Amino acid sequence: APSIVHAHDAHAVAVSSLGISLAGSALKTKLVASRRVDFHIGANIFSRWKYRQVEQFICVSTCIRSMLIGDGIPADRTTVVYEGIDLKKVTTDSPIDIHKEFSLPHDARVVGNVAALVPHKGQCYLIDAAARVVRTIPEARFLVVGDGELAETLQQQIENLNLQKHVLLTGFRAD
Repeated sequence: APSIVHAHDAHAVAVSSLGISLAGSALKTKLVASRRVDFHIGANIFSRWKYRQVEQFICVSTCIRSMLIGDGIPADRTTVVYEGIDLKKVTTDSPIDIHKEFSLPHDARVVGNVAALVPHKGQCYLIDAAARVVRTIPEARFLVVGDGELAETLQQQIENLNLQKHVLLTGFRAD
């Protein structure tokens, strides 16, 4: 009989909502859900029902909070808690020389993207934009850091646009 269940994604919200509901009113468990994605809540009856079971939403940005409110979640059931980084690690680790690390020309202007390689992150648009940018700024380089289902598709797009020397998919990096 936990006091709080913290659901990290839509599937966890569904399972938790069902479990808490099936347990009945004797169970006083509160459901809290993290919301990290900028997708609207589904309009179907089940989606609306499961999200009504959530006592409090922890949103990683004001944009996501606004989206939830726009989707009908009461504002007082949303809280923004920004994701953070370990400042001690950032301030104590030695910075890398990205030009050296990735064999980039010394004068290269670098554009970085760090995200999962999935459709809603939009790297395909970044690569299309890179093709335009390098016509005007040929020394520009684009580093796309991350792994995901689109890795092969994005690599093919880079090759089709002849951007092999301008756009680099680095894969996942622990640093």
